[in-house]
Amino acid sequence: MIKHLKNRCLRALRLILFIYISSSCVNNIKEEEVPLIPGTIPIQISTQITCTQTRVANNQFTADDSIGLYVLPESKTLNEKRYVDNMRFVSKDGLFQPDQTIYYPTGSGKYDFISYYPYRANAILPNESTIHVSVRESQNVDSIYSISDFMVAKTTGVIPSNLSVELKHAHKLCQVGLVVQLTEEEDINELKQSTSIVINNTLTQATYNFIDDTFSSGNTPKDITPNGEWVVDEAACKLVGKKALLIPQEVGNGKLTLKIQGKIFAVPLPNDMKIVNGSNCELTLHYSSKMGIKGISPSIGEWQEGSKSDVVIDTDQNTEALLVSDLNFGQSSVYHIVDANNTILAEVCKEYLLSNTINAQAIVLYPAGSKEGTVLQLLNTAGAVHGGTVAWDIDTNSLIYTAGTSAYIATLYADTEGNIVFTQPENTQLILPQASVIKDIRSTESITYPIVKIGTQYWMRENLQAIKYNDATPISLITDLTKTGAGYYTKDGNQFYNKSAVAKGTLAPSNWKIPCRADWDQLEKYIGNNTARLKAGTLWQSSAGVNTANNLSGFGAQPIGLFYKATSGNASIYSFKNKYSSFWHMDNASTPLVLGAVGLSYETNSFTTITDSDYGGYAIRCLRE
Repeated sequence: MIKHLKNRCLRALRLILFIYISSSCVNNIKEEEVPLIPGTIPIQISTQITCTQTRVANNQFTADDSIGLYVLPESKTLNEKRYVDNMRFVSKDGLFQPDQTIYYPTGSGKYDFISYYPYRANAILPNESTIHVSVRESQNVDSIYSISDFMVAKTTGVIPSNLSVELKHAHKLCQVGLVVQLTEEEDINELKQSTSIVINNTLTQATYNFIDDTFSSGNTPKDITPNGEWVVDEAACKLVGKKALLIPQEVGNGKLTLKIQGKIFAVPLPNDMKIVNGSNCELTLHYSSKMGIKGISPSIGEWQEGSKSDVVIDTDQNTEALLVSDLNFGQSSVYHIVDANNTILAEVCKEYLLSNTINAQAIVLYPAGSKEGTVLQLLNTAGAVHGGTVAWDIDTNSLIYTAGTSAYIATLYADTEGNIVFTQPENTQLILPQASVIKDIRSTESITYPIVKIGTQYWMRENLQAIKYNDATPISLITDLTKTGAGYYTKDGNQFYNKSAVAKGTLAPSNWKIPCRADWDQLEKYIGNNTARLKAGTLWQSSAGVNTANNLSGFGAQPIGLFYKATSGNASIYSFKNKYSSFWHMDNASTPLVLGAVGLSYETNSFTTITDSDYGGYAIRCLRE
């Protein structure tokens, strides 16, 4: 697949940038010893990206991409005299738009142009020529993979004219393509579903020098999850399609962790592998279900002459283990770890930890039936701060957190006693991840809901969408808004239930309930009375003094609006889209009655109380009993 890229031609995105410099542009123009006076010739630039496919979107810039531009008097370097200092251009509607406009200076001087991607403020400090570069860990997300790229363009000796200055952006990182070579007897389509790979212990930060085109001061080793999906090459009996961006570096202690057929193989990167500036490197892992990994073949293409070598791996490196990166928290925020008999050994939650000593999202492992867990990873937190513990108090819905002092925990094992451990024991057993979801089957209606743990409560992560009661009786769709018979309204794919439907008591899935007001109050208290931690997305209308939606809790409330009683006449009206989200609640009695609804509002950081009405239509979030 990499070879095909060698034949790909340059894809040019022509950008006409008209820039004007005034004396007030202090953030972008350096004060000159001999002032350069703007003339009348506009600077025009065309940009290109060299053909190696490290950009996800067809190797082209996409909307909201930003580049930074420097213009220097000829023969000057970045650590000397700058005419244009880190001017930002943002891609909009296929063109790059500058923050300000510039003209060439008057006179007959020549100029050097330097640009880089992605843009960052204060990229190159005064009197310096270096920039901090980093790659992200979760490159399996396309947007994160793209912004992990780092490209530089340079054109020298430009004479002011109406012609465009061509800036060809070259990739400065190393792209590693990953291939799994299988034997002919393997079921390649089955293995496609069970195969995952992680590049371990590689440096993710460094300093790049624009003058000598080198990287230095590599640091922060982390595990990188590659981008892309496996593609079956049946003719060659290969899995291809995975790739990752790496900082140029020595191989060091880097390795590959391959999970296939429920087994894990940890393979050191070959010593002759070259992770160098601007190269395409391909690693082929030779796998047989009978023999395990038989070797690795590295090759380097495009700009570098490479070599190939085979690394023989002993089959005793085969371990029965689980990578934390294999847990797809998009499917659910709660996972069970089960053994071969489907016995639950542990629970792993992506959850929000909030107390006087912690305020962070984390991945936490709890042994089955325990309220005490180990923090496998504090998300978006670097350093030796992982491996802490949490202990929950059910009565107060609060936690005691003890900080960790280790690197984040990436691999789980189970010993023969069923204990989950973080280093490989002498004897292991197979463990598998199992998403904890609600499978709500109501006759011919079947809906799966993800779950999220918030404090000690387990909530549906999405609104109820049922159009049948849990006894399989259809719920009436209300189209006559003057009627109040039991039923539901629908708008933009969302279901809003009325009071009579809720009062039947047969809406919630088995073992779940419509929460009472005390349940909602408990939730609000845990999140620190800050409903921004429940709100998700960018559709919430902004309001002065109200926190921006961040969904730290994972609750995922969207501003879908609501149905309410008209001020004049007996009818229901839909309104408040992008402003409110409302949820039915019961009263706190042992035999609960429908009492009203709580609301999330764009105007406040707290819950609002919504008055009960026969004409109201609100969403439902269920709570595990």
